[in-house]
Amino acid sequence: MARPSKKTPPAKVHQLPVRFTEDLYAVLTDNARKAGLTRGEYIRHLVAGKTPKAQPPIFHDDTALISELAKLNKLGSNLNQIARYFNEGALLKNAISIFTFL
Repeated sequence: MARPSKKTPPAKVHQLPVRFTEDLYAVLTDNARKAGLTRGEYIRHLVAGKTPKAQPPIFHDDTALISELAKLNKLGSNLNQIARYFNEGALLKNAISIFTFL
């Protein structure tokens, strides 16, 4: 069975030019930035009755941390493979010692 195709969102065909004072424009820009949205997306959320929430600040974006987390994830995957091997009764099927893996 084939995977169902993705539904594309409807095209935005209508424009609505709106003028803002400097103060309102600054508030709009600041609120949109805090929510992690563009000004247009922020306004569309408000019109649709959704409340955009402020995104928590990212304190640092360290590639070394991401690399270490990927290594830790791979280590956990390897540990799960070993656990699955032994839980399937590998010691009963094969004469293998647990000290071989250490």
